[in-house]
Amino acid sequence: KRILAHIYQNMGELLFKQKQIAKAKNLLEQAIDLADEMGDNQVKGRVYCILGDIESETIFDTQHEEGDGVEPAEDYYLRSIDLLRKVSEPLVAATSISYAQFLLPKGKKGKAKKLLAQAEKIYENYNMQLHLSKVRRLQKELF
Repeated sequence: KRILAHIYQNMGELLFKQKQIAKAKNLLEQAIDLADEMGDNQVKGRVYCILGDIESETIFDTQHEEGDGVEPAEDYYLRSIDLLRKVSEPLVAATSISYAQFLLPKGKKGKAKKLLAQAEKIYENYNMQLHLSKVRRLQKELF
């Protein structure tokens, strides 16, 4: 099941990049179902990040019906970060970068800056120089 969940996750991400959104979402939902069965927070967290990326790039990114003011993309990013905190700080950093890039066009510069600083600190702590240089370059470009 674990291998199948990873296949669905990777195929979903590939289909998203190919702009086959409905197929991507279908595979990603199947990956979540399998991850739930196995209790695999890493797969589930990564899939939520990809779904956040999908929602942030589609015209369907509207507020929840309940009116809580949280958009679907933001909800996915927050779920992803919450799950990944339990298993992998570097994956939290990657999700934080995606989330920050989602927030910037919405004028939420302070929150985005905080997320990028969090990603920078994680990459520093893990001595991940390539990722660290990328996040610093992004911070320089944006702020």
